[in-house]
Amino acid sequence: MLVTPSEIPTPFTLYIFDKNYSSWSMRIYSLFAKFRIPVNVICYEMDRGGPLFDEWKQSEMFNISTTVPVLKDEEVGITVNESLALAEYIAERFPQKHLWPENVKLRALARSLASEMHAGFKYLRYNLGFNYRAIYTPAPKVASSPECVVEVRRLLELWTKARTLTKEVLADGGDEGYLFGRYSVPDSFFWPPLCRFRTYRVDYEKIAQDASIEETGRPGKYDLALQWIKHMWNDDTLKKLGKEMIDAPQCVGQFDNLYREEGCVMGKLVEHFSRL
Repeated sequence: MLVTPSEIPTPFTLYIFDKNYSSWSMRIYSLFAKFRIPVNVICYEMDRGGPLFDEWKQSEMFNISTTVPVLKDEEVGITVNESLALAEYIAERFPQKHLWPENVKLRALARSLASEMHAGFKYLRYNLGFNYRAIYTPAPKVASSPECVVEVRRLLELWTKARTLTKEVLADGGDEGYLFGRYSVPDSFFWPPLCRFRTYRVDYEKIAQDASIEETGRPGKYDLALQWIKHMWNDDTLKKLGKEMIDAPQCVGQFDNLYREEGCVMGKLVEHFSRL
């Protein structure tokens, strides 16, 4: 396991899997980073045949939850698992940080979107596995499959819905360009799909244009979603986390070169950027 202690004393210890491969881990890790909440991080390897994964199975946390992330709060004396529950717990512990939108309408929609991301989009999850530093050339067939397009369109719908309501509610100010104005839990939850888009070269802009023309007869319906995507890729904290994932020492063979039989070559990013 790899231990990264906080520079500031903290009662929190976050147990995660490889930063480069575990989207569940990075959702919560990004919340701690974005909201500047000190946390000790213990990282285990996802390779089920590797020695570091055996360390996870032998750890005290494995008896509490067989999956990550897991958060231990020494001050309260509680251990919490499941990313959505963790987000709620962190928000309760730090109400002044406003991890959820302050406006009741925005907060209700934010919880709805985070929940759908937490439980849904299984095609993307299982066929476009999270691998931040990887980039496939050419795009594998899954990136343009009907099943992929359906789920990408649903994501675009959700992001557009969030941004549309936010612009209405925060018309007088306070909209910083994130899904619900200020950065909040849904932004962290929907960050991994953006990384998947890049890794597998999902042409989400074409999907957005095709969907818009099909539904309205003209392009532009999903422009707010596309603007949010661009805003996320320019976020300094996420750029820093991207560098951490690129530089992460673990390489797990079972998650690399997934589509070599199609002739897709998996390259490796050397720096954070939005798309190729």
